[in-house]
Amino acid sequence: MLKQFSSVIIGLSAFILVILVSSSIYIVDETKQVFVTRFGKIVGEPINSKAEGESEAGLYFRIPFIDQIHSFEKRYLEWDGDPEEVATRSKVMIEINTYARWRINDAKIFYKAVR
Repeated sequence: MLKQFSSVIIGLSAFILVILVSSSIYIVDETKQVFVTRFGKIVGEPINSKAEGESEAGLYFRIPFIDQIHSFEKRYLEWDGDPEEVATRSKVMIEINTYARWRINDAKIFYKAVR
């Protein structure tokens, strides 16, 4: 009975350890800007942003269940609106196409603005 109980405890401990280790590791892609918040406050500088001396893409660690990872695109983003017909002053109908392209330069400022 004691042998079964100890094997269950060892198995459960190994399972909990695997969960903790897997939730503490995160990967930063080279196309993303990432920063960490701890209890809602930004911790450190963004990872993989354009500024010199900052961290690069790769494997990183965080405190499980306390730190949250926020990831934003580093590439140009696009929005393409639907074409619309609009009347001019002279009552001629023209078709207008709208689009936008933008890039997030500072992930921390963007996060604070849209939060």
